[in-house]
Amino acid sequence: MSLKLRCLDLRSWQDNANYRSHQKSEIMDIVFDIGNVIFEWNPQKLLDSLFVCKSESKEAMENIIAHDDWQMLDKGTLSLEESISRANDRCNIGVNKIRKLFEETPKSLKLIQDTADAIMELSGKGYSLYVLSNMHKHSFEYLSKTYDIWRHFSGIVISSHIKSIKPEPEIFEYLIDTYNLEPKNTVFLDDIKNNIEAAKKFGLNTIHVKNASQSKEDLYQMIGI
Repeated sequence: MSLKLRCLDLRSWQDNANYRSHQKSEIMDIVFDIGNVIFEWNPQKLLDSLFVCKSESKEAMENIIAHDDWQMLDKGTLSLEESISRANDRCNIGVNKIRKLFEETPKSLKLIQDTADAIMELSGKGYSLYVLSNMHKHSFEYLSKTYDIWRHFSGIVISSHIKSIKPEPEIFEYLIDTYNLEPKNTVFLDDIKNNIEAAKKFGLNTIHVKNASQSKEDLYQMIGI
């Protein structure tokens, strides 16, 4: 290869690198899911802490957490008391244990420090941060009173507050319209693949969170810091 061609190739590589760097720097809005992105959510660990009997733990997983009513709570179309009553009709574990499960659910959510550190750093650097999460009203009420991390966010969208859940398009429309977000300049982090695919349909940049530390690295690389 001639020196001239090498120079052209180098210039082309530098131009592409500068272009990619410029593209990264355009992202200023960052949207976080809560479960397994900001807070660890491990339902099996919760059930193991509440039920000594494995059959009760299995029934609670199948007939409460994995039941459609759980999503209805997320969506805000079913109240907590209705959920407890309906779960008691389906299950043989007793209403007191069912109520305890719902009470302990928000307490079981533990802050992921890597994500918390990133949130504080990004907020300090002038990025606008948002929350988009499927969550029961009583769970978010607990988190909002217990942690002060929410002060770093410019906007928070909780499914049960607006009666729409991911991956429904309405919840993404609400986020984008309410906060006047430009999808190409916004990145969305979520641990559920279907939610990531739904976000892509709106032109949002996405990071599928599988590991908090790796996702932090991926985010910083995407935005160029």
